[in-house]
Amino acid sequence: MDAPTRGLRERKKAATRQRILTEALTLFRHRGFEETSVEEIAYAADVAVGTLYNYFAKKSDLLVHALTLEAEEEIARIDARVRKMRGSGVKIIFAVIEGFFAYARQYDRALLRHVMPVLLSGSEMEQLNRPYIVQLNAQIERLKADGKLSATYATDLVARTIFNLVEAEFTGWVSTESADLAATLQSLKDQVSLVLAGASAAD
Repeated sequence: MDAPTRGLRERKKAATRQRILTEALTLFRHRGFEETSVEEIAYAADVAVGTLYNYFAKKSDLLVHALTLEAEEEIARIDARVRKMRGSGVKIIFAVIEGFFAYARQYDRALLRHVMPVLLSGSEMEQLNRPYIVQLNAQIERLKADGKLSATYATDLVARTIFNLVEAEFTGWVSTESADLAATLQSLKDQVSLVLAGASAAD
């Protein structure tokens, strides 16, 4: 097989994969994860069920890949906004966190409650979380370079500490329908302020 033929084949495979993910996420949003069958996703994407399984071994893989793809796109948008910001480390890091919650609000909390046990049951959660941790790492490195955080502070440690706080508050917000988003975000802001206080560069 010559190079042009291989290139066309790879582009077709990538387009098919993208179409499957797009249709799956649309159905998950409108009908729910449990209520959507693999057969329905295949029909919507105009592929055979066997073809779908060539790309994704199980339905939860579809969900994780679709959400991860969307998350990466959303993080790129957040990054573009945050790079233009000026202010304290808390302000900049909290802008990233607010972007995460704004993205999550696209989804009904009932859907998220169904999704989380699936994610928590395997390695999928780490895959989904990774883009956010990478983004936090990048912003912390930026703050260190700007002299707003101590250069000696362990970037990955603070990024994961902050993300763990976000994950805990997010889980509480998703799990409790009556949970107030504004109160959740204020609680996170207070906690992030405490974490970053110890990392601030000396005046």
